[in-house]
Amino acid sequence: VCQGLSIRYLWVDALCIIQDSGEDKDVQIASMGFIYGGAHLTIVAAFGDSANAGLPGISIPRRDQHTPITINGVSMNAAVNCLLDSQWYTRGWTFQELVLSKRILAFTQEQMLFFC
Repeated sequence: VCQGLSIRYLWVDALCIIQDSGEDKDVQIASMGFIYGGAHLTIVAAFGDSANAGLPGISIPRRDQHTPITINGVSMNAAVNCLLDSQWYTRGWTFQELVLSKRILAFTQEQMLFFC
């Protein structure tokens, strides 16, 4: 995704925060406002039960493309429900990601959503 968007640097919380260090987590969590606020784009994996689920349509195995059901536009309620029903939405830092990010590219089970 980053390569396709010509974004040179990627910060991944699961890789950049020492997961078994409470001290490192405390320091990094205190910096989340700076991290999300300074990011060009926040990529949200709003699908799957864990970080290992990947990004639908990007990760292997890829999901088949779906033909849109609506002809005259997309139902925003359906799009928002994909996020609200996701495992991602239950995490503690979701609010920070939503409020502090300039742009969000969210991958859900059914579609990709872009907020700016």
